Amino acid sequence: MEVYRDALDNRFEFRQSGSFSMRSSFARGYCVIIICAAIFLSFAFPFFLIWMTGIGFKDEHVWSFFGYYMLTSGVSVVIIWAIALILINIIRKGYKCSYSADEKSLKLFSKWRSAEYKYEDVRYVTYLPMRSFGKMIGYEVTIQTRNGTDEYIYLSPFKGETIKQENTPFYILQHPPAPYEPGKEYDDIGIVF
Repeated sequence: MEVYRDALDNRFEFRQSGSFSMRSSFARGYCVIIICAAIFLSFAFPFFLIWMTGIGFKDEHVWSFFGYYMLTSGVSVVIIWAIALILINIIRKGYKCSYSADEKSLKLFSKWRSAEYKYEDVRYVTYLPMRSFGKMIGYEVTIQTRNGTDEYIYLSPFKGETIKQENTPFYILQHPPAPYEPGKEYDDIGIVF
């Protein structure tokens, strides 16, 4: 997760922004559909090739048909599964999401979704760890507000890295910053004295 802090952070007001990877909530469904399509095409595509070219059906020998089927099925299965694995990898990596937080709210932005959460509207935030082959890959984050519930799938920046809840941008919702009070005196690093 990339975090960009304002140069005046903690002096006058709280500001933090950054970016992180987020996975679509439909990613599992897309992966299942791609795998099912690859299995179907692995069996159907060689027959389609043989039917389109007419190879094997013109011969009277059954063995030539099976020979052509084995040749076309071997090549097509490798190509089909290579394409399927590339698509699954793209889906599992997710997409970039950026955030911006100030004293009043946290704003999340992506190509397909944007949301603003005011700190006083957030009731609770829950984290459910996600694992793949025993390694931590992120969190399923649920945000309960007065207006409803939103779910996000936060992905770890590095595979297998143990990420803490404090390192996610959603942690700001649980522990909002204290508002700046103009009557108090602050030193250079934002400490009240």
